[in-house]
Amino acid sequence: HEGERLNVDSVVLQASTQGLVKTLSLQTNEIDANIKGAYEIMQLGETFKRMLHQYAPAYIENAKQIVKAQKFTYYIKTGNIDGYLSLFDKDLKGFSNTQLSGILDADSNQLTIDGTIPSFAYKQCSVDNLRIKGDGNKDNLNLDIQADNIIAGDSTYFPSTHIYIVTQKNISTVKVSTSANHTLS
Repeated sequence: HEGERLNVDSVVLQASTQGLVKTLSLQTNEIDANIKGAYEIMQLGETFKRMLHQYAPAYIENAKQIVKAQKFTYYIKTGNIDGYLSLFDKDLKGFSNTQLSGILDADSNQLTIDGTIPSFAYKQCSVDNLRIKGDGNKDNLNLDIQADNIIAGDSTYFPSTHIYIVTQKNISTVKVSTSANHTLS
């Protein structure tokens, strides 16, 4: 945005191969990310579509092309990225000091995610100290999400929120445990 300076003094993109294992890493002042394993970079989007399609086929279209074997780990750690987010959407804030990691193994239909997001906000909603654990196989995707505080609007707070989601074949079971600062109607 106009007049706002972003601190970028280096960007290091590194790719290496050791046997069948590829590593792609990105390091900047504010992002440290890598993907490691057996993968075809140009097919990653189609691989995620294929995996997510099995949980919600009516909502997520299947991969349009045959996806080669993909088996990799991923890791993302952010620094202070709030200023960068405004380049994409001025209403999106936070995600600084986020850590996400997991595994995607297309052959065995395994998908995992483990992460923490200290805070983020979009318009009038914000979330503090979000923790997420996810585990998917060929049949279902389980997500365990916890947040210290969710704020909706100016005055509605949901402290100590726990959301557990199980999704399979277009059907999701969602369990929410929380409290509020006032009665909802």
